Formats: sequence, structure tokens, C-alpha cells
Amino acid sequence: MATPGVADARSSINGHSALPNADGSVTVVISRGMTDHPNSITTLDYPRGNLAFRWFLAAPSDKRYLADP
Repeated sequence: MATPGVADARSSINGHSALPNADGSVTVVISRGMTDHPNSITTLDYPRGNLAFRWFLAAPSDKRYLADP
């Protein structure tokens, strides 16, 4: 992912860079500016954009996870 603008702005998180929660899940914070959250990515004040999630070689699971409203 390319981030136009600020050189140190984070525009992606992967399995090596994400800090997991105590239960193994990962919380990602998306904001218009940079934050102190360890899993934060920024839009650099862009009001709209695209968001994509990818999983590779994920283990099968019977659990269904829903995002918090």
C-alpha cells in the first residue's frame, strides 16, 4: 500500500506488525490522523477510500465473529 504524504504514516497492518489483544483477536483503529494506538492506520485526512482484508492459510473455524456496531 502506498501512502501519499507523510513518510511515517502507517497504511497497512499485517500478521507481523499487528499487536494482538489478550484473546488473540486484533483491533484496528482507522482515523483521519495518526494516533498512539499500536494498530492504528491513517487516511491522512482523506474523507473516503477503500478498505480490504485478506486472510491466507487461515485455520478452519466454526465460530462466527461480528464487528461491534
